[in-house]
Amino acid sequence: DADWIIVETGIGGRSDITNAMPAEISVLTSIGLDHTDILGNSLSAIAGEKAGIVHTGQRCAITHPQMPEVMAVLRARCAEKGVPLRQVEGSALRNRKTPQGQSPAGQSPIGQSPAGQSPAGQWVQYKLPGGLTLQLETRMLGSFQCYNLAAAVLVARELKLDGIAIAEGVKNAFWPGRLEELPGEIPVLLDGAHNPDGMLALMESLGQFYPKRSPVAICAI
Repeated sequence: DADWIIVETGIGGRSDITNAMPAEISVLTSIGLDHTDILGNSLSAIAGEKAGIVHTGQRCAITHPQMPEVMAVLRARCAEKGVPLRQVEGSALRNRKTPQGQSPAGQSPIGQSPAGQSPAGQWVQYKLPGGLTLQLETRMLGSFQCYNLAAAVLVARELKLDGIAIAEGVKNAFWPGRLEELPGEIPVLLDGAHNPDGMLALMESLGQFYPKRSPVAICAI
């Protein structure tokens, strides 16, 4: 039997079938304009649908940094349900890429690795509330993954997992189709960005992790 199960909503949250399941913790990643024909055409409307997964009795809700109108909706929902809201602090995050063949100790600041070299992953440092700092190595690329990892760390700490278990979990985690580099002489990346926020995150990450390359995009519409 599983100790904990992670369940991802399909679309939105309030009316999603997964919302029928009881949850200890709700996690809200970056909220942008997506599925507007179903969720609404404003950030506040979409946030209201997403925040529908927060219910009385949960330990807490954890969120990425959000736009002010989104945070207002999340705070109101958490206050209504009596659930503490905890936010990933972007100022507490640092990341460096891991060039192929190097360990995190040998990393250079982002954008300063040799031209044409592909990163093997990234190293993420996160300072938790209370002062504890975790240094995590992951195969997953993208600055957006730093926020995902930080949210996962907050969940893990809430569930009383120790730092060693967290570091091992992060090191072994892999998310196919998110800046996934296929093996070969020329780097080929697979990424599932499909909305404006996702495309912005993709472009930012390409600039950070492949600064000396001019990418050619092949898009499926």
